[in-house]
Amino acid sequence: MGMPRLRWILIATVGAVAAAMFATACSYEAERIARLGRIVEQKRDEIVRLDREVQRLQRKIRYYRTREGVARLAREQFNMVFPDERIFRILSEDPEGAHVLPAAEP
Repeated sequence: MGMPRLRWILIATVGAVAAAMFATACSYEAERIARLGRIVEQKRDEIVRLDREVQRLQRKIRYYRTREGVARLAREQFNMVFPDERIFRILSEDPEGAHVLPAAEP
């Protein structure tokens, strides 16, 4: 009579250990899936942000390929003007010194 009980205890113990291992593995995999889901969401957000930045830069490139864009770039970066334009400098009385304001476009 002692032997059959021992067999059932051994089977129950092995079953309990297997169930605990399975539950631990499932818990670990569920956490891993959740973590990977968060990473995917972060990467998606970054892709959207970078896509918007690319679109902004493409608009800027298209603008600076136009005559107006080139003229603006020449004015801002190289202080250039068209031959028929006038330049007005407006100086202000300021305790910190005179400040030059941008020239008005005709």
